[in-house]
Amino acid sequence: MFPKPSEKIAIYIENKEISYNELIQNITSFTSYLKIKKGDRVLIFAENSPEWI
Repeated sequence: MFPKPSEKIAIYIENKEISYNELIQNITSFTSYLKIKKGDRVLIFAENSPEWI
């Protein structure tokens, strides 16, 4: 699905580093939990927060 994920830092927020690998794992876990498929449209109505990344 994604080209060569790495341990490079993708996001640095509130003194926390998130690597590309962690980001992809979080996305995959979240989409699996919600049973989101390619092509689905999703709206998240929430406060800006690092927990959503």
